[in-house]
Amino acid sequence: MPEPPAPPPSPGTPFQESIPRQALGLAAWIGLWLLLEARFRHLGLNDRQQLAAFLAILATAGALAALAARAWLFRLLTSVRFAVTQGLFLLGSALLGALPRPGPAPFRSLWGCALLALLAVSMLAVSWKRRPYTLARLGFLLVHGAPSLVLLGVLWGRFDGVRASARLTPGVTVERLAGGGPEVLLPGFGLRLEAPARPPDPRLYAFIPAGADPAGAAGVREVPPGAPTALPGGFQAEQLELIPDAVETGQVMENPSALGEPALRVVLGLGLPSPLVGHLFARGGERSRQDAPGGRFAVVFREAWDPALLASLRPAPARAETLELTAQGRTLRHSAQPGEPWQLPGCTLQVTRAYPDFAVRPGPGGEPEAFSRSDSPREPWLQLELADGSGPARRLLLSARDPALSDRLNAPHLPPGTTLRYLREGEETQRRFVLFTRDDRQVRLLEDGRVVRAEPLVLGQPFIVERGLSVTAEALLEHTEPVFAANPNPGSGRPGSGHPVVRARVSDPRSGRAQVCWLEPGSRDQAPAPVLLLDGQVGLVYRDRLPGPGAPPPELVVLDPAGRELARKAPAAGDPLRFRGYRFAPDAGAPWGDRIQVVREPGLGLIAAGCACFLLGCAWMFYLKPVLKRREARP
Repeated sequence: MPEPPAPPPSPGTPFQESIPRQALGLAAWIGLWLLLEARFRHLGLNDRQQLAAFLAILATAGALAALAARAWLFRLLTSVRFAVTQGLFLLGSALLGALPRPGPAPFRSLWGCALLALLAVSMLAVSWKRRPYTLARLGFLLVHGAPSLVLLGVLWGRFDGVRASARLTPGVTVERLAGGGPEVLLPGFGLRLEAPARPPDPRLYAFIPAGADPAGAAGVREVPPGAPTALPGGFQAEQLELIPDAVETGQVMENPSALGEPALRVVLGLGLPSPLVGHLFARGGERSRQDAPGGRFAVVFREAWDPALLASLRPAPARAETLELTAQGRTLRHSAQPGEPWQLPGCTLQVTRAYPDFAVRPGPGGEPEAFSRSDSPREPWLQLELADGSGPARRLLLSARDPALSDRLNAPHLPPGTTLRYLREGEETQRRFVLFTRDDRQVRLLEDGRVVRAEPLVLGQPFIVERGLSVTAEALLEHTEPVFAANPNPGSGRPGSGHPVVRARVSDPRSGRAQVCWLEPGSRDQAPAPVLLLDGQVGLVYRDRLPGPGAPPPELVVLDPAGRELARKAPAAGDPLRFRGYRFAPDAGAPWGDRIQVVREPGLGLIAAGCACFLLGCAWMFYLKPVLKRREARP
């Protein structure tokens, strides 16, 4: 008997009822936001700018969809199958967030917010469809309104939240935390890490870096004098020489096995009997630049030519003017605007006058009188008054260009060891630069951000800036090593008795490669910088001895702008210091113990409220709703 013919194919299942098609649509929705988020990061947008773009795109897309297919969109948002599909995707996102993985948590990313926003809109649409409401249906409203509260909490946390990791220098108070992400400005208070008091005892440590941040290191080993120390991966580190109290000569030598920072030896011909000679370093920050006396031009050495340099090597006004006070290992900052008093412990400091172009002339009675020759910031100085209640206010003078002169003038009026600086952040006063570049062996004359002249870099051949002014590159050192000299009075000769430096070598016996470098332990105001060698495979740092087992942990102190203590605690991984909505805890991935995690989540209250509404609504629907229904049914 022949089989009956197959029935004709039925029309395709509507999208609102097809879970596979909905899953594909949600996957495309997530993929779209992943691409947009990557694009936002490529454009350099911060969290707030990304969130503004997210809300604008979401609102525009929602409005266009509502205008084009309002009925179809409403049926989709109120479909039970679509709610089930969204629930499966949200469950998968939660499981993904529980796994160890790089990057932000799913619901802190834009694709997670987009998924949560779709669920919130769906729940609100279902709530609108099921009206009118009675007391018995209050649980239904709570359950379907909960995702909106959670979404608002997540968006608020992304807009105003903080998740960062920063290294603190023990004994130094900071109001800005930089490192491991965008800079964090602490509102109205500062932090200071106080390590247990003990004599300085610097040690050499070797480690294997984890990623781009040396703080996340593995296999930390102390490298004592003597035999090489074995490191993970087959590497070796060795302490070659220790100078207990050293002074740096400022000179460098060529050493093919050294760290390899390129340097250029230059001679400035200024029409003087003795030319100025010095070294410029391609990656040395301020050490890559030398300003000629009188401000006639500046010489800069960089590894490669980049047209973006033109924007930085041109006159620019100061972005901010600040005062920086350093005393007893603490550094405080305050605005340098005249008339704003700075309340400090036991005294008040106030800027009384600003001189953009400071000069001195005889006054009416013959006494010296300060004045400003012009409104241009050629020689900016500040006049301040320091009042401590012990007598008349003392007058201070600060130079932005010559801090050493300021120190000599103000030393009689400040406590020993205290320094006061006048900082003009981001300012550039020079309009003419001579730029040497290593990769293309070129020398360029820049004026007001334009290339005026370019010539090949020829060692020993003067580059004429103008008549009577020239710059000559004498030598190019590809692998530099600083030349240290032992202090004639080394004191006790123990590490830490003066300015100790150590010379170390890292080697790879498998390939025969080795590199040598000098290291310093840093200062009380600056933590030592780790040095990466062998193409970043091994790191060295010369720093104070790491605390051993049972040693008291460092304490984190919160201070107000006047230096008064507001909170103090030795934070632990499960017991952070909490202050004004911030949580400060040690960074578990940093072996040095001076790196902290900073977390602020202002939206947690709304997220908790959303979860509470969901739980309360479920309890209401399953336990109270039947009771209320029976009461309503009674005659």
